[in-house]
Amino acid sequence: MEKVVYHGSKSIPATAGPLPVYRNGKELSPQRSQCVRNHSPDGFEWGYPGSGPSQLALALLLDATNSETIAQGYYQEFNYTVIAALGNAWTMTREEIWNWLLAHFSLLPPGELPDVLHQAEKVTSADFAKYILAWSEGDVVLPGKAVDNG
Repeated sequence: MEKVVYHGSKSIPATAGPLPVYRNGKELSPQRSQCVRNHSPDGFEWGYPGSGPSQLALALLLDATNSETIAQGYYQEFNYTVIAALGNAWTMTREEIWNWLLAHFSLLPPGELPDVLHQAEKVTSADFAKYILAWSEGDVVLPGKAVDNG
């Protein structure tokens, strides 16, 4: 599995306009997340709980999970607890995002995707990562569990 690292940095002095965020050294576009929910036509921001940070939270969760369901279910809480607290320069891995999701998956209402995780006796971040990857490919598999997402 490819290691994915996200990072962003606010120039000093601060630049005007959207702030670039990078995924493994390539710029992460806000466009995919804006098609799901357009909080900020101007793109990404961080360090406070506003529209630009909401767009970043949604984009990171969407990219890390490849699931609109998970991204939409968690991005506001991710914004308030993680994105709003980021400093001028930050780095975050996909695994760190998965670990945050694993700790917070009960936030989604019953009947949503992570309910399968509640059925497992113990779910580790590795299990969650496998689950997310399987979900994005169309087959959800947990240790001892098999669920069709279709």
